[in-house]
Amino acid sequence: MYNKIEVTRYAKSSNRIKSKITIALIADLHCSDYGRNQFNLVKLIKKGSPDIILLAGDIFHHFGKRQKGHELIKEAVKIAPVFYIAGNHEKKNPDYFEILNEVKFLGGFVLDNEVVETVVNDNALILAGGDKSAIMKSRLREYFGNSGHFKLMLNHYPENYRDFTDDFDMMMSGHLHGGQIRIPYIMPNGIYAQKQGLFPKYTGNAYDITDKFTLVVSRGISVRRSGRFRVFNRPELVFMDILPG
Repeated sequence: MYNKIEVTRYAKSSNRIKSKITIALIADLHCSDYGRNQFNLVKLIKKGSPDIILLAGDIFHHFGKRQKGHELIKEAVKIAPVFYIAGNHEKKNPDYFEILNEVKFLGGFVLDNEVVETVVNDNALILAGGDKSAIMKSRLREYFGNSGHFKLMLNHYPENYRDFTDDFDMMMSGHLHGGQIRIPYIMPNGIYAQKQGLFPKYTGNAYDITDKFTLVVSRGISVRRSGRFRVFNRPELVFMDILPG
C-alpha cells in the first residue's frame, strides 16, 4: 500500500500562457523498480497526457545499477520531451559525467545550470535547470531579460526558491521525500527535512509563495526498499496544468 503511486494534479493560471501546458514532474526515483521497463509508472505518466516531462534530480542513486533510471527515460521520451537535472545523489556518484551522457544518449535534455527557450503547445517557455542560482539568474537576465514568456525553474532543492521569486513564475523541486514520516492533519509536511529542520513547511505540495510565484515540490517517487522509509507518505507522480489566465 505504501509503495503504490499517488497521482497529484495541480492547476495554475498565467497571463503569460495562451494555451494549456501539462507538465509531469518526477523526482527522487533512486532507480526504484516499477516493473519491466517501469511499466506501472509509465502507464500513469501516459494517462496524465503531459506535454513536457521534468525530471527533478535523484533519478539515479549514488551507487549501484542504473538500469531502472535508464528504462524510465527511454520510455518517457516516447511520451513527451524530457528535461533532466542532477540531484545530490547523482553528483555523489563517481560516474556522474557518464550519467549525464547516458541521459543525453537516451533522448533526454540535460540542464546543467542552463537556461533555454522551448515551445510547448505554441507557448514559448523559458526553462532553467540546475543548482547554481547566480549562474542561472545571470544567464536569464543576459539572454531573456526582456522576455514576457512564462519562466520555469527546475531545481532539486526546495529551499532555494528564495533565489528565484523575482525572476521566475514557478519552480519545481523534490529532494525531501515528503518529509519521510507524515501524520495527517497534525504533521502534513513531515517531521524533519534537511535545511528546513523540524516540522518543515515545503516538502510536498504547490505553494503560492507570492501572487506571482509558485513553488511545486514533489514528495518523490522512490519506494521504501530503495533505502528511504515512508509513513503515510506514498510515492508521488505530480502533474501541473498551467492554464491561460
